[in-house]
Amino acid sequence: MQKTSRFTLIELLVIMTHLCGNFVRYRLKTDNIKRNFLSPARGQVKQYCFTLIELLVVIAIIAILAAMLLPALGRVKDTSKIATCSGNIKQLAMGIISYGNDHKDFILPKESGATSSSARTDKDMMGPDYKSWNMFIAPYIGINLDHVNIEVTAYRNSMVPVVYMKGIMKCPASTKLVSAFTYVQYGMPKFNVGGEPYTALPAIRTFSQAKMPGQMALLLDAAQNAIKLADGYDTTTPDTPGMYAVEPHGKDISRRRHNGRTNIAMLDGHVETITEKVLQQKVIASTTYANLANNVLVGFKGNKN
Repeated sequence: MQKTSRFTLIELLVIMTHLCGNFVRYRLKTDNIKRNFLSPARGQVKQYCFTLIELLVVIAIIAILAAMLLPALGRVKDTSKIATCSGNIKQLAMGIISYGNDHKDFILPKESGATSSSARTDKDMMGPDYKSWNMFIAPYIGINLDHVNIEVTAYRNSMVPVVYMKGIMKCPASTKLVSAFTYVQYGMPKFNVGGEPYTALPAIRTFSQAKMPGQMALLLDAAQNAIKLADGYDTTTPDTPGMYAVEPHGKDISRRRHNGRTNIAMLDGHVETITEKVLQQKVIASTTYANLANNVLVGFKGNKN
């Protein structure tokens, strides 16, 4: 039975570069094609040229293949960024958990309070003034604060050293560097886990006080000024700064960076990736006592009585 030779796309491109200017003699040997280019003086010459129609067909095939492959490559790239982001947020969550292990099971608030303030929205963690959670866990995530120029009136506004601006505080899907600790691209829920009580609802203080740690958000993808979920889809751009704390109705929670999805690290340390539609069902529509009291993800329902 006669074998049928087939050119690969690469082989076709090679032949195209020698159109009408070279002579081709080829023969089959097992499954490989072997070519020798001969001069007219040696004989056994065959002139081989593509017609215009054949060229257009090849170009059309290349265009079709490109159209088929590029979306798939884009999806692979997005999936890779989500996976890397999940690793980042998990490391940060484990830093908070490790801090708790070393400090009597204490859950860090979103920031420490001002030493001059009598209002306690930070689990009685007075001073340094407005030091954010990511600064407290710096030793646990490989960040050295020794050479940071501290903004003493608000520690979290201190500039992040250049070497850490592209580190685990930055989502790989974002084009914005983390310039200050305030703008870390993963935020802690404002209420309960983040330290703020709501009227008669006290904030959780220790990990052992959580009855549903696998459903309570510790950190979420964050983008400054992302709109409330009840107001529509997130339209923030990839160069939007992050925010160290997020609102329970979805403001500052990023959904756009991962094409309508959000990474969430739970209080037990595991990470989930959920769609904007599902997230809308899990947060609250507005900040009220009833909504916060009956919400597990960003409210108070996950606490032990």
